[in-house]
Amino acid sequence: MLVVFAKEFGDEGHREGWCLYHLGCKGPETYGNCSTLQFCDVGGVWPVAIGHPCYGCNEEGVGFHKGIHQLAHVENQTPRSEKPDVNMKEGGNVSAGAIGLLGGVVGLVAGVSVMAVRELGRQQKKDNADSRGE
Repeated sequence: MLVVFAKEFGDEGHREGWCLYHLGCKGPETYGNCSTLQFCDVGGVWPVAIGHPCYGCNEEGVGFHKGIHQLAHVENQTPRSEKPDVNMKEGGNVSAGAIGLLGGVVGLVAGVSVMAVRELGRQQKKDNADSRGE
């Protein structure tokens, strides 16, 4: 995919909606979702959609810290050569069945504990009533 850049405000690239990186867009440095959720959840006001470079307001150390037309730091100019392993399991080699069994045992122990505490409370009330009645 060929990326074309707008070089200055009002040029053909700017009018055609080309990449605004050379105009100071901080998009490559931020990890915001403004392009999908819109800016401040309001449609039609995302700065890039109206022809202004992204300011980077949602990224610490970018917005309000860099010049508005200062170039963004680009970590990778090309896509990463290594992709994350989407089949990698988190949490080691613990199966879902073992986790379910552990959850059941914890629930059973909690239930028995609650019942034991209730029974102790009832027994104490009964002992107190018996000692007063004698």
